[in-house]
Amino acid sequence: MIYELNHAGILAEDLERSLAFYCVGLGGTIVFRKQRLDRSAEIVYVRLGDGLVELIGGLRATADFGGYGPHHLGFMSDDIDADFRRMIEGGAEPWLAPSPAGTGVGFTAFVLDRSGTRIELLERDTDFRAQPTGTAYGCVEHYSVYTDDPASSSKFYGALLGMRAVSDASGGYFSLGNDRLRVESTTKPELSGVIGRIVVTVPDLDDGGARLANLGFTGEQNAASVDAKLDKSLLFRDPDGSAVVIREHAITRRK
Repeated sequence: MIYELNHAGILAEDLERSLAFYCVGLGGTIVFRKQRLDRSAEIVYVRLGDGLVELIGGLRATADFGGYGPHHLGFMSDDIDADFRRMIEGGAEPWLAPSPAGTGVGFTAFVLDRSGTRIELLERDTDFRAQPTGTAYGCVEHYSVYTDDPASSSKFYGALLGMRAVSDASGGYFSLGNDRLRVESTTKPELSGVIGRIVVTVPDLDDGGARLANLGFTGEQNAASVDAKLDKSLLFRDPDGSAVVIREHAITRRK
């Protein structure tokens, strides 16, 4: 069974620069850092509240593996072989069959959703989100993906991944426990098959923007803000072009 939306995976061209963005700028905490066993890459998990960003450093961007920037969404499974088989039988496209993770921690597999987004399945005993982090500054509120086929994507994330559709004024949200995903419709083919945004809540938007500005990153008003009266937000691009929205919400903040 798939039980958790665990992380957004990003292929980082300059790992230290990316770590500065997520740790110094957004207040994240490194909860796992390890070289792959074949020494081909370094894997770092940064915790932001209950959410995680996985940074993959040291690998070259290629047409087959993917370019720098958003690479995949990772989901936890308690039986990766059964879940991988069930998803393929349900119409998902296989990308990597279940195998030991490159770091030696657990097992991993990949499938593609209906728009080509890479979905990683993970089975491991270690819970990176359980690692102590102290007081969180930035907290992942939700991740998003683009799709040019909303109906098929709803079936994929609902029926195959077991997420629950959530009613919302802006539409397109799915939840798995406390984790949320927004499936954003697009008519632009170049946007389908990619992770859209990582949305992070911060206690003070001005302070959050200043932290990132001090690192050389420039924010812009987020046109996708759901309700300007309740939700102030800024859109930034991390060093590899991933869209990261920081928001100060007047009603709720994820703990």
